[in-house]
Amino acid sequence: MEQREMENSNQDRREVLKSILIRELGKIKNSGIQENRNAIATGDKVASSKYSEKQVTDEIVQIISELLKIPKDELKIDTELNKYGIDSMGQVSLLRRINNTFSIEVEVEEIIGLSSIREISSFIYETLKSSGHKIEDTRSSNNSKSIINDKVSDTKDSIDGFFGSITSREDEEIEDFQDFIQNRSKILFRTSKVKPVFLTEDGESLINFSNYDYLGYSGHPEVIKASQEALDKYGLGSAATPLVGGMLTLHKEFQKELVDFFGKKDTAVTLFSSGFSACSGTISGYMKEGDHVVLDAYMHASSVDGAIFSKANVHYFMHNNMEDLEDVLKGIDNGKNRILVCTEGCFSADGDYGDIKGVVRVSKKYGAKVFVDEAHSMLLTGENGRGVCADQGVLDDVDLLIGTLSKTFSGIGGFLLAKKSISNYIDYSARNHMFSGTLPAAIVGGVFASFKLASGKDGDIKRKKLMENARYLKSLYKDKVMLANTKTWIVPVIIGDEQKTIEVSNYLKEKGVYAPILVYPAAPKGAGRLRHFITSEHTKDQLQKAAGLVIEAAEKFGCSLKNKGEVVVMSDM
Repeated sequence: MEQREMENSNQDRREVLKSILIRELGKIKNSGIQENRNAIATGDKVASSKYSEKQVTDEIVQIISELLKIPKDELKIDTELNKYGIDSMGQVSLLRRINNTFSIEVEVEEIIGLSSIREISSFIYETLKSSGHKIEDTRSSNNSKSIINDKVSDTKDSIDGFFGSITSREDEEIEDFQDFIQNRSKILFRTSKVKPVFLTEDGESLINFSNYDYLGYSGHPEVIKASQEALDKYGLGSAATPLVGGMLTLHKEFQKELVDFFGKKDTAVTLFSSGFSACSGTISGYMKEGDHVVLDAYMHASSVDGAIFSKANVHYFMHNNMEDLEDVLKGIDNGKNRILVCTEGCFSADGDYGDIKGVVRVSKKYGAKVFVDEAHSMLLTGENGRGVCADQGVLDDVDLLIGTLSKTFSGIGGFLLAKKSISNYIDYSARNHMFSGTLPAAIVGGVFASFKLASGKDGDIKRKKLMENARYLKSLYKDKVMLANTKTWIVPVIIGDEQKTIEVSNYLKEKGVYAPILVYPAAPKGAGRLRHFITSEHTKDQLQKAAGLVIEAAEKFGCSLKNKGEVVVMSDM
């Protein structure tokens, strides 16, 4: 029984994109609705079935059972769906099946606030009644949509409530937000370089798990020297956009080295001013209205925004679930419009690898292009750090590869590696490339030096130390606190309750440890956690001290493994 509960818990899906997605889903053409409309138009579905309330519930239980591979008798209709692995994006996959089963056109935002099978069944039952389907009315009339209103009536209990569609001419919600955020988040200002220990403006010394300078090159003497030399030669800024005089010979040299490093034939690199811009610009520049963007449910906000801005049809598949991906692709492949399937090398909030090999296999079957964001994995895994795509043996099959220059490259910026014709097209079609200033020479000089170090023997040494540090920290936490199931250098410690997570974080800062937190809506309710970005530069003494304090805090606030019944575990982290 305990093993079954653990398996169910391990299927639980995080909702790190929920705050963005709930706001934006109304702008997106829901794939399930479109598929259902097509089916109705072609006569594939007949809306004349007669459903009782129990039959509706049974159908939905069957759908969820097939979706999650959980036996029907283990599904409880009043249990919150996120306990079974259905988060806000899982509900998109669920809705697609519901619409097809019942031949209805429910919008995703109509069910996003429903938390259990009973609530969804009641809503679908009422929808069938109101849409003229034949039903067996076995209960008194009740407006299920009031459930949604009850769910969202108190919008100010989380940060998500301040960024909805309702605004005030007098900026009331903005003023309320100041009080809300003041008690929950304090920005730390460093007074030193990025290091495993940094000083704040208040003079505090904190062991730092917040930075993703994974190999520690941001302060390396060779990197600083290269940046200074580029600054002296070219000046502070580019003073122009890439297409009208902003590109330097230094940019050209860096682009060539990147192409040579990955060794893909007939490819080129497009440079962006940030990693965020690289993702959003590439997707929005490549995809157009009528096309289809298919996103892993855990994709970073930059990719989500790019999909939305492209005006293409946007779809989601459950995280690393190839059966669900194939189900989506089957419904949208018309042999004409472009399809782009998007995933990541390492998912940053959870620390798990993307199943890129699986994505490539399924996507190519339906003629789809593959987009991979390797922001948190580039230069950290694979031969010489060529990334997860190379490590999984599918680098040549990935059409659009994204790297960021703010992580292991230790600077700022991003890049796209793609076929020359596509890279050239993105140069002109990505608005945030065309209309943004070119990367400054000082940045390019520095990241170029970091790249040379990281892709050589020095990088091999540091990558080995990075993984040793990650394994060591996990060993210290074993059987003491709840860890996510990560194999990478990102180590989340599950705390659970949001308020406890904040209290643990504040306690740790007082004791000299800074490990940023993720709480709702960046994580499901009841699944707050501390996130450790491990670097090659952390020492064993620092890791040991930090682990001891985290364990101490977990015991103090009742969220160690001794209290594991109070903790919600997330999936595949």
